[in-house]
Amino acid sequence: MSKLKLLVGHWGRVVLCQVLEQDENLRAAAGEKIIYTRGGFGVKSWRFPTLGLHHLSIRGRETGHDNRRVFYSCENEAQAEVLVGRIKAAVADINAEPRDTDIIERTIILEIVE
Repeated sequence: MSKLKLLVGHWGRVVLCQVLEQDENLRAAAGEKIIYTRGGFGVKSWRFPTLGLHHLSIRGRETGHDNRRVFYSCENEAQAEVLVGRIKAAVADINAEPRDTDIIERTIILEIVE
């Protein structure tokens, strides 16, 4: 079973993302829980899902918003493609098998459903 499964894509300059499944260990109980950050893009859990050019917030403390779809309106379609690429790159990095030289406290698996 995946720890996190996302629906992500873009329509023109608008990027859409929705958390389909999420392991409860990834949910922030209080404050903010940083799950991934690299290259100016981060994935975190805090209150509820949000999306920006440099971040994706997944399900958090406010469980009433768990199925919330999030959108980000980019300046143009090329920027939308870059944002989808950032999300996919984060997924690839997070899903990478840890090596002995890596310091990883937990393994997080994200899947993108298109």
